[in-house]
Parts: sequence; structure tokens; C-alpha cells
Amino acid sequence: MTKINAKTQGDLKDLKEGMKVLTKQCYIEGENIIIDLACEYVIALNRCSTVKSILQWVIQLSEKTWMTTDVLKQFIELSINYHGIDVYSTKIKNK
Repeated sequence: MTKINAKTQGDLKDLKEGMKVLTKQCYIEGENIIIDLACEYVIALNRCSTVKSILQWVIQLSEKTWMTTDVLKQFIELSINYHGIDVYSTKIKNK
């Protein structure tokens, strides 16, 4: 069994804190994904329901000066998980 030293415990604590902040910055509320960084940005879940539409949003969001890579990744994960999209399959299906 691997021992967890103080540095590892600190890293885990930092990771947990980072996840808490991230879930406050990008989350699902009702039928929307809310991105709350410089301002509250609301995206209807039905507007990011396919691989193509998610990619279009990623392009648009990545151009925002206030967007971070962590929040962008959270947006992608929320979108694909909500709609049950398997981005790891060898064959991409658009719903």
C-alpha cells in the first residue's frame, strides 16, 4: 500500500479546492450551462447537444479573453455527459 505523505496530502487538498472553484465557475442549472467568470454566460443545453455544436461553442468560447482552459474543459465534460455523447468511440455519431 502506498503511503500518502504531507506533500501528496497537500496536492490532494489543492485539487479538491480547485474542483470546488471550478464547479462554481461552470455548472448546469435547469436547462442551461452557466459559465460564471467575468460575467454570467448562459448556454442552453439544447444548443450544445451534438459533437458539432459543442465544437462550435468551444471555438466561440476559446476566443473570450476571460475563458480558461479548465472552465472550457468543464463545459465540454458537462455537455457530453448530459447528452450521453461518447467522444472516445472510434465512430462519432451526431444525435
